[in-house]
Amino acid sequence: MHKKGLKRTAFFTLTNDGFSVHTFELSRQYTQRSWNAIKDRLYRELEQREPGEQAWIYAVSKKRNRYQCTRYARHGVRIELEHNTSTAGPETFFIRMTINPRKLLEPESSYLGILPPTKDAAEAVAKAFRKLLKHTPFDCELDDYYLTRVDLCANLQCDNGKIFREVIRASQKLPAPPKMQRLYYQNPDRKKEKRYNNHYIEYACNSYDLVLYDKTFQLTEEGLKLSYEKLPEGVLRCELRFRRDWIRSDQKEVGIASTTAYLQYLVTNARLFLLYVLTKSIPPARYLRLPELLESIWWSPYPEHIRCRMQKLVTLTHKADSVDAAFEKMRVSKEERKDLLLRFQHLGVSPIPLRKNFSAEELPNPTRLFLLLDKAGGPVSVNYIRSK
Repeated sequence: MHKKGLKRTAFFTLTNDGFSVHTFELSRQYTQRSWNAIKDRLYRELEQREPGEQAWIYAVSKKRNRYQCTRYARHGVRIELEHNTSTAGPETFFIRMTINPRKLLEPESSYLGILPPTKDAAEAVAKAFRKLLKHTPFDCELDDYYLTRVDLCANLQCDNGKIFREVIRASQKLPAPPKMQRLYYQNPDRKKEKRYNNHYIEYACNSYDLVLYDKTFQLTEEGLKLSYEKLPEGVLRCELRFRRDWIRSDQKEVGIASTTAYLQYLVTNARLFLLYVLTKSIPPARYLRLPELLESIWWSPYPEHIRCRMQKLVTLTHKADSVDAAFEKMRVSKEERKDLLLRFQHLGVSPIPLRKNFSAEELPNPTRLFLLLDKAGGPVSVNYIRSK
């Protein structure tokens, strides 16, 4: 089935920052006396603020055991003072910092940017961190803290909004990877929650989260777009969020104890980590239109009963919310589910069809896009038909 119209080409490109670190969290445990001294000094300094200046430290819980400090938010640093009480163990006192390293280095930079993956990126972050916090109540050496979370990241952008949105829509139906769980954005405002989840995909396991989302939508929705900033038609962000247990285990394995040195190690290897987990979780494939997809399955080398089951999965997925929902309707066993997905993987196609009469016959899924961009070192093109 071919649409009539003008032949056009859309392009996907990897943004200039490539693969690197987007956000990381630092933590440090204190004694009760030291923790209270830091908190008290912050409140004393708050009393000296200019008239009309908003409070930049405040309690965020009724028990007043957690405090938020936004004094350095312009520089990409948000701080939380945390007092934990438990009947099962002793009281603990922590300071945790969530840091956007690009904003720390360049406060006026866009939230679209990530840490430039240079050879001295971590040292530059440590230097800026030291300069920002040197004359404050907080310890100013990066190596005085340990990492409790690191987000590796890459952005790809598309110059055609319809093509970009169809990649996002189709990817919403992806099956949950083995040993991972699909998570959803939650918000008391149900309309906002639904709108956000239409642009957001997250899978989680014990060690890390894999997240794909429409960054342009997020910047606009959360008011993070700068007044002078012109956003592309669409930016797909892929984030790999490592948790504390994975970080601690990997630090021991590679023998790097220093926070600064290990951060540089992650910057250097961000591409390898991200592409490995992405390929393992979402095998590279092509999204095809329904007629082309059914035809591709029919001419595959598989036995007829297998081809019929694959076609049924495609037909159900076309109307269902996800591949997993289609599997439930088919009442397949775990073994058959695994087998069918593996057969699609070997064919290089996804069981998720494009919208009916979509302008392009095929689109790469996110993993295939990142792999193609990494290999080509330049734009990846997609042909489509524009109606006259």
